[in-house]
Amino acid sequence: MLALTHLVVGAALGSAGEDRRRGALAGVVSHALLDGIGHDDVTIGFRGQAALVAVGVAALALSWGPGSAVTAGGLAGILPDSEIALMKLRGRSTGFLLFPSHWQREGRRGTHPYRFPGPDVPVGVEVALSLAACAALCVAGHRRRRRSSRLNP
Repeated sequence: MLALTHLVVGAALGSAGEDRRRGALAGVVSHALLDGIGHDDVTIGFRGQAALVAVGVAALALSWGPGSAVTAGGLAGILPDSEIALMKLRGRSTGFLLFPSHWQREGRRGTHPYRFPGPDVPVGVEVALSLAACAALCVAGHRRRRRSSRLNP
């Protein structure tokens, strides 16, 4: 999945409570589950993904607060992909990866160790849904912070 999708799903799970640790744990677990869905995260490229994530993280942190469970869940959702980002920044296309859903099947580069049945998610659909979900989370965060500031002047 795109890093933006991992960010948004982790953030959405983090919004279910106030505990940053639980939000972060939910974000990491969701990463493993989402990687089981057929997807295309190569088409957008490394820079495109970095730009989408930077905008998403900034929007969520501004909407919910940088120390919120939402932001923690979102950041934890993308944390496993940092090993791929580091590999790319070093100019490598392959390497030893720690996160289980990133392991490749021997002789089948680009495949994950598990896949849920069903068709792959088209990259355009994934981007559109992730951006819409991120926008909805940001609106909810703004409303919540505005309501909270009215109650506690």
